[in-house]
Amino acid sequence: MPAVVLAAYVAGMLALQLSPVLPGFRQCLFLGLIPLGAMVAAVATRSRWMLPLAAVMTGIWWAAVSGAALLAQRPELPPRGVTTTVVVRILDFPQSRGIHQRLLAEVVSSDAGPAVVVSGARLRISDYGQGRLYRPGETWRLTLRLRAARGLRNPGVFDYETWLFRQNIVATGYVREDSANGRLEAAPWGLARLRGHLAQNLERALADHPHAGLIRALALGDQGAVTSEQWRVFRDTGTSHIAVVSGQHILMASAPVYALTRWLWPRLPAVALRLAAPRAGAIALLGAGGAYGLLAGFSVPVQRALLMMAAFVAALWWRRERSGARLLLTTLALVLTLDPRAALAPGTWLSFGAVGCLYAGFGGRLGRWRGLSALVRAQWLVTLGLAPLLLLAFGRLSWVAPAANLILVPVFSVLLLPLILAGTLLGALFPALATPLLGAAATTLSVLWTPWAGLASWPVAASSLPMLDWIGVGMMIGGTAWLLAPRGTPGRIMGALLVVLALIRPGQPIEPGVVEATLLDVGQGQALVLRTARHVLLYDTGPRMGDTDAVEWVIEPYLRSEGIDQVDRVIVSHDDIDHSGGAVRLRQVMAVREWLGGGEHPFPGTRPCRSGETWRWDGVMFEVLYPPAGYRGSDNEGSCVLQITAPGGRMLVMGDLERRGERILLKQGVDVRADVLIAGHHGSAGASSATFLSAVAPQWTLIAAGYGNRWNFPARAVRRRLDRQGSEWVATGEAGAVQVRLDPGKALHVVGWRCRSRRYWHLPVECGVKE
Repeated sequence: MPAVVLAAYVAGMLALQLSPVLPGFRQCLFLGLIPLGAMVAAVATRSRWMLPLAAVMTGIWWAAVSGAALLAQRPELPPRGVTTTVVVRILDFPQSRGIHQRLLAEVVSSDAGPAVVVSGARLRISDYGQGRLYRPGETWRLTLRLRAARGLRNPGVFDYETWLFRQNIVATGYVREDSANGRLEAAPWGLARLRGHLAQNLERALADHPHAGLIRALALGDQGAVTSEQWRVFRDTGTSHIAVVSGQHILMASAPVYALTRWLWPRLPAVALRLAAPRAGAIALLGAGGAYGLLAGFSVPVQRALLMMAAFVAALWWRRERSGARLLLTTLALVLTLDPRAALAPGTWLSFGAVGCLYAGFGGRLGRWRGLSALVRAQWLVTLGLAPLLLLAFGRLSWVAPAANLILVPVFSVLLLPLILAGTLLGALFPALATPLLGAAATTLSVLWTPWAGLASWPVAASSLPMLDWIGVGMMIGGTAWLLAPRGTPGRIMGALLVVLALIRPGQPIEPGVVEATLLDVGQGQALVLRTARHVLLYDTGPRMGDTDAVEWVIEPYLRSEGIDQVDRVIVSHDDIDHSGGAVRLRQVMAVREWLGGGEHPFPGTRPCRSGETWRWDGVMFEVLYPPAGYRGSDNEGSCVLQITAPGGRMLVMGDLERRGERILLKQGVDVRADVLIAGHHGSAGASSATFLSAVAPQWTLIAAGYGNRWNFPARAVRRRLDRQGSEWVATGEAGAVQVRLDPGKALHVVGWRCRSRRYWHLPVECGVKE
């Protein structure tokens, strides 16, 4: 098939992923008449442009049908979810997450009443109970509290909602204690039961070895026991791919089988005459790769790797494709046809990008590079070529990745992976033989880990860079493509210049006198980032949940994506965990010049907030209005209240202050009028009294309240008061992060991130121009 047609087909599928809306499944099927008509027209007219146009339309249509089919499985659930009893099949090993375990399950049937979710739908379930041991392939009856497949939405932060869609998950939930909960069937004899048996063998052989989780991840694709510290080391050394079974692992596991088959086949005349050794080797390669893929759970990266391998082998088998670039494009088209949502996975583009970089750098000239020189060149090509994709996907680059991979990839490929796979498979039949092999693998990992972790601890090991816009991404891709061009291409040094310009290109500046506020979506908690031309203030650090907090999953990623590596001042309004939950971690990961704290018991290490304190940054005035000196009372009523006055308007931030504090504040005779109000106590009925709202008279009221929170914030009474006052209002749970800019001479502009960055798989939200 012509390369231009393949490229047009892929482009069509990619274009659909940018759409904010999608027709229903039946409408999508009906719309298939459009590409069909285009193909008929292309054949009838023999136009050189009609066939690519038909290919674009076909790509759009097929991606739309696939997306609509999954969206049709999504249940319509209220914000606080529903409780239902279902029969589910466990699809993979449970992942232990401190106080709970997380399951991937497929609905078999609803136990009683009308079905909330259809059979075959995938669920992500958390179990906070004790004593339930789940294994892949088992069938369970569980009473679940199900909620929509929804996530926090913030700029520059991991999009959990997109990840759920990419994994075909239609709802999330947790197990509720019920006498009906229990295992209905053990895993039937087959792959799932074999994987469970091998997992038990690994557990017995490795006991509590610190690297048992990594060995299990490489053997069975189960990453649940890999610790957060290990993931940090992988991330900062650019070696995360080592812990995720993918194309590299499949190829390395299959290569010895291929080599053995090629050596043995000519020595078997009876079969060698019927099938050439190269083709026999190709069959063995695919068979071994498929067997390892099934053992590792046949995850999306594994499926993608096997499809790539199968496409390459098929093309070489029939000798239909000699161009490496066209073969790569053909494989990409095949992968996206079988799973259009693979276009949303960074791993897809990193996999194909790595192969493309190697092809561009070596081409047909591999013979000129041998041994160590070829390995060094390959690391350089992949590191340079994937930099734009890594920045776009993660906003972070590891500067030590080439050195780390140069050592670790050969060791894992040649030594560790064979030891682990041999030990795992022998463990099913001869446990006594397996233990020494697995022990050798664990010892090797322990020896490697000290310098590996040491490399990650270097201050310059990795750095977060501001998220690139599309112009910056285009400059980086163009520059790296220019750099990787064959020798003799004119002006290759200009490619390096283009890359540097993309990295140092300034974003949209904040002018003096302007203040930009982002009320982050942190769930049921609060975190507000205020920026002037040269300063940053963080008001509250969001909630803590178990061993994680809002700084880890929202605040730090957001600040890094904005190019912020230092906060001038942090104000912790008071010591409630939904406002101070991330403060400890923030001290560890971010430079902060000064801390202020409110409430009767200010957060440790903070200077007390006191009314009357003022400072001016870049033409913007900040003033603490509350609490008064010597205040004694509840933490909520002692919240630090901050007023921001700029040429373009005024903002009032209330913390958790309620009616009593509001009355004290008004009695002080302070001018509390504001264009934007950050509502007190998440929109609780006990705050934002009618008297106080009348005194503030806000155009807009922003409310930090989690979606479907158990207190039903913002309270109906507060919503009514705001409506009567004539104030527009928006809550982070519905709108995602809310951004507002006080700019002199310009209308007040408020926008929610869910509206600004909407794709068709995101849950619906009412959007409109709000100024």
